[in-house]
Amino acid sequence: MAEDMDLRHLSRATQRNYLRDVERFATWLGRPPDTASGEDLRQFQLGRKLITPRTRGVCRRA
Repeated sequence: MAEDMDLRHLSRATQRNYLRDVERFATWLGRPPDTASGEDLRQFQLGRKLITPRTRGVCRRA
């Protein structure tokens, strides 16, 4: 994932934020995020009380 973000020329701050959000999702999911379904992501987003449009976009792209 880090190599892909480098290829897209994402800033280090953006990469750090993406990785943090993927880690949060994986912790919530209880398994590797690459095994998640669209419905898993939807439930994660619905469960977040203060989700912002920016965070929603980050989670969707991750």
